Amino acid sequence: MKEGTILYIYDYVFENGQSKNKYFLVIKDIEKHNSILISLPSSKDYIPATTQVEHGCIDLSTVANQTSYCFKAGQIVTEDTSFSFDLNTFLYGAYLTILETQSFKEKYPVEGVHYDYIGKLYDNELQAVIKCFKEADSVKNKYKKLL
Repeated sequence: MKEGTILYIYDYVFENGQSKNKYFLVIKDIEKHNSILISLPSSKDYIPATTQVEHGCIDLSTVANQTSYCFKAGQIVTEDTSFSFDLNTFLYGAYLTILETQSFKEKYPVEGVHYDYIGKLYDNELQAVIKCFKEADSVKNKYKKLL
């Protein structure tokens, strides 16, 4: 799966067994382990009200042990489909996760049925996300090494 790919998964199943429709971003393809490092973009804003929300990296490690990356509503983020999120949308460094590629393909095998391809992030956008999380205190070291 290509790095920077955004998918919209129908009935994405979380680790706790609950499910809902969810955006899905491939941050890193870890070929040697047949897995992918992903983030699940969220419109939930956990940024303190005193912090101005701008597009890009929001490092709150000194006040909240949190680092996030914001895609501002309406700003085009994909190079091939001109996609933008309708709401401010956040990636949270503390919620990165690794999925086995084969397991993902078994759960969501058919495009248009189990998921929709949304687009591929601009390369500079993907690199900014990677840099943001690579330098973040709130991201686990095992993920930083992969970035």
